[in-house]
Amino acid sequence: MRTSQLLTLILSLSQCGGALGQTSLVKTLTPEQQLYQKKLADYTTERNNLRGVAVQVYDAEMARAKAGDCPHAATTYDFNACYGKAKEDADHDLKTYEFAVRKLLGMEAPQMQGQTPPATGEAPQQQVAEFDRLEQQWRLYSDLVSPVAFAQSGGGSGGPSFELETHVRLVRDHLEELHMIYGLMLSK
Repeated sequence: MRTSQLLTLILSLSQCGGALGQTSLVKTLTPEQQLYQKKLADYTTERNNLRGVAVQVYDAEMARAKAGDCPHAATTYDFNACYGKAKEDADHDLKTYEFAVRKLLGMEAPQMQGQTPPATGEAPQQQVAEFDRLEQQWRLYSDLVSPVAFAQSGGGSGGPSFELETHVRLVRDHLEELHMIYGLMLSK
């Protein structure tokens, strides 16, 4: 009987915690720490959302490329309509991808008061400016290539669809280039 009473006493004391000299530690955050945690949570959520959007449109465009754009087109009208839709989709996806990357490049992680930010290379504003210059130069190139494709087709009835197809391929190639350059940022 003594053993069972002793076990009961030990079990009771261990459940009380404080009876054995144990104290419960509760960390209380300062208002500054609470604000920092809120800002960090918002920052992380926004980054994850932007990453998700960029990856989603990239994957969708690459899936369309793999499936082929106009396998059932039979007439010039069919090709023009089909590649016209593919151009709209590709342009929309590129703009969405660019928006997400630009926003990600421009984001600054919140810092606790008195904390120095880590040295990570170029400042966000510099990265955004570099990205914008890159996109501006690509657009100049793209604007030159598509009309050349039309001219190379002889300007006949197939010219518009060839020009559209060329544009779609340029956009997809550019998306792949951007994903190669900025994809690591999207996977973090």
